[in-house]
Amino acid sequence: MLAIIPNEQRLKRRAKRACDECHSRRVKCSGQAPCTECHEIDIECTYIRPRHKRGGASVKQKNKYIYRRRLKATERATAASRTTIPSILNQPRMSFSPIGSWVDISDSRYPILMPVLASLKGIVTASTACDMLDTYFSRSAWGNSFLVRKYSFLATETTKMRKTKPTLIYAILCFASQHHVSTRGEILEAGRGNVTDRLFELAASSVVSFHKLEDEALLDDVISHIQLASILSSSKYQKKSIEWWSATYQLARQLRLNEEQKLAISAEEKEERRRTWWLLYCVDRHQALSVRKSLSFRDAECHELLHPCDDKLWNGADDFSPPASGISGITYCVTDCSFFGFFLPLMSTLGEIIELYNIQESGQSADIEPKRVMIRHHLDSYDLSLSECTYDSYEARLYKCYARHTVSTLHILSAGKWDPLDVLTDVEESGLSQDLIYSAAMATIAANTIKEIQLLDAEFDYMPLLFGAFILQCSFPLLLLMKTFGTQSDENIIGGCEIIMEADTIFSRCNERMVQNPFWSNPYWDSFASIIDKIKESKRQSRSPDVAFQTMQDIHTKTRDILGLYRWNKTGHGLNT
Repeated sequence: MLAIIPNEQRLKRRAKRACDECHSRRVKCSGQAPCTECHEIDIECTYIRPRHKRGGASVKQKNKYIYRRRLKATERATAASRTTIPSILNQPRMSFSPIGSWVDISDSRYPILMPVLASLKGIVTASTACDMLDTYFSRSAWGNSFLVRKYSFLATETTKMRKTKPTLIYAILCFASQHHVSTRGEILEAGRGNVTDRLFELAASSVVSFHKLEDEALLDDVISHIQLASILSSSKYQKKSIEWWSATYQLARQLRLNEEQKLAISAEEKEERRRTWWLLYCVDRHQALSVRKSLSFRDAECHELLHPCDDKLWNGADDFSPPASGISGITYCVTDCSFFGFFLPLMSTLGEIIELYNIQESGQSADIEPKRVMIRHHLDSYDLSLSECTYDSYEARLYKCYARHTVSTLHILSAGKWDPLDVLTDVEESGLSQDLIYSAAMATIAANTIKEIQLLDAEFDYMPLLFGAFILQCSFPLLLLMKTFGTQSDENIIGGCEIIMEADTIFSRCNERMVQNPFWSNPYWDSFASIIDKIKESKRQSRSPDVAFQTMQDIHTKTRDILGLYRWNKTGHGLNT
């Protein structure tokens, strides 16, 4: 029939509905099952997306679809049963044979990708996967890229290449996809969220299930869990990420990563074990602060474990040779100019502050003040060691700025109550306390440090999640003073609030770019900005007493409303409230 109709008279018919894959990638769909596009790239073709009216999808709808698929992958990994893996303590790492010659490997610069190129077909090309690995090892967000050694993982000689499970390769590529900017436009064309989502499914479906802990895991499984849990932590699925972190802690204990191994394993693998445990130690303390939970790792578990070596040695191109001796256990001073050297002591102090707060909440007031004095002594010792370091590299100078901000935040946390609504109630009943004034002074110092950080790291790329939670803590005392003094607020306080708001804007933009989910853009920051604008406007204009009174009433109402969003009292769960 169509053959006898002239071309100019034929009607171009469009499919009534695009499949989920074509819709997410914004490509033309034939509307069949499977459609032509999915058939060509050999992927599952589904039509589970709900029907909506014509027009562009909202950001919220896109995020919901992307993370629904990611959540399904997580649930499948949870339910999946695994075959028992031989004990890591008695056998060397698993090795994996290369894929067959039927897969095109001409664009792969790194042999480590060979076992997974077939699975990556239709997601990213070999050349883009290599670029993503370069991106991963050029960053240090959460210290993830420091767990495995770059020159072993990316070795071009198979004899020097790290023996790695495909699960870890998928997980690393998944983490890198959030940050990677493809020069070929491939990531942008396919949709960053879609690429991340499909890589997440590959990793989650093959990682050792945390409901099957009787299966003995490999170190690669623990590191894979860290990558995937970090991705979930930056999404709106915070509760799901807590499950993944909890599973990671259990796997780390199963492998006894907190013990120095005397078995016949390489020095490089011993260092990986130390780095993995100490990173989880840091994450545990940050998570305990963020979601108001008890510590999973105790200091007593770490007394015999050596600290990670210097990052320059770990990331060097020469064969890895660890130092003959090193520091072990808990310390409260800077040990070297690296991620762990700066932040392990601070996370140990944060753990003490968390335990102090738990004692305070339990009503054991007699033990509080001596512990608070000890904590401030540790912070002072750290400050002194910070000033004695030599900062001859960009990373060292950057870590110094982040460390100074963290010290100010820890001073705030050690000063008194964490729950901002409880502090507001105390202010209304008894007036300003010395603890609140002290916290506000530290918050102002922290805000000024943010400006120094921006000169070195304009997008806050090095520690987006860790730093974001600390900025939120610094905003509470400043907001309480703004509410108390209103139009009489000091310019330093207003300036500190504006710096914090600017940092939040950067977080929102960065996070939306990475995971297509504006995690930090929420009612708290919107109302925070509104309160500051009202106070600044009132200071500029002379208003009648009635108008000024109404302005203060609005500020009071908004302050109480937004401080109730995050609760750190006995029944609260911090950022998960």
